[in-house]
Amino acid sequence: EGRLLPTKKGVTLNPEQWERLTQLLGQIRSSLDSAVSGDLAGNALQTPQDIGGNRKVSVQPYNKAWLVHIREYYECKTTGEWKPGAKGINLTVDQWATLEANVGAISRSMAVAGSPPQPQAVARGEAGAGEGGSARPAAPVQPSSSGAGQGGAHVEVALSDRRFLKVRTYNGRLQADFREYYEKDGQLLPGKKGISLNKNQWLSLYEHLKAVDAAASGNDTSYGLDLPGSRRTTISNFKGRTLVDIREWYEKDGAQRPGRKGISLAMDQWRRFYDSAASVHAAMQQA
Repeated sequence: EGRLLPTKKGVTLNPEQWERLTQLLGQIRSSLDSAVSGDLAGNALQTPQDIGGNRKVSVQPYNKAWLVHIREYYECKTTGEWKPGAKGINLTVDQWATLEANVGAISRSMAVAGSPPQPQAVARGEAGAGEGGSARPAAPVQPSSSGAGQGGAHVEVALSDRRFLKVRTYNGRLQADFREYYEKDGQLLPGKKGISLNKNQWLSLYEHLKAVDAAASGNDTSYGLDLPGSRRTTISNFKGRTLVDIREWYEKDGAQRPGRKGISLAMDQWRRFYDSAASVHAAMQQA
């Protein structure tokens, strides 16, 4: 009917994700130019870079052409690897150049309008197909607001498709809640696996974030950070994977032991949290 209508192929970025993408503009341009010229060693973005909310950007070849991939990823439950999902878009060299030329205008519009509305998610079971023809999973179900506590979540960070960090109010007090969710009736509901930090516990963790990150990056399993209220942050290794463990501990037979209440974050989940910690901290400072 002479109109252009949106299709399912694409991805939406919130203001934080857009800002992270703009911070990578120079690296993306350098990687794209290097790849096009045949200097594969200069393409630093062959490995996808995280821009928040399970979204990543990379420079990859397809049909003898180099493309900028902006795509949502999901964690494979079998291997623990992050794989590209159906929600995303690939931009040619010319299309990326057009986007680059309009970054300023887009950023100004984002600042005025705020986060654009999320498109309706693809129903579960409608598996899409990627460029290679392989089946890809449908868009993840969004978490339910139930269980977010009185007043709902002030800030929400997607650590994976089933794990979230939410700043919420519970019994009149702010909490930073790390939690794994499960699906029921098309909704993601909070499960028992997780832990909530009050303001003092959060502040202690936030003040030592760089030290925790350095220990995790170096797989230093001897590192431990005591938080108020019998909580502790440690580094562990399971099946060759480094984990950042935030957990409640208890005393037995004169020794401190890890309890069931807590969560272990894989390095990609930790990185998503680390990159969003400033916004979480700002929300935790609310009166």
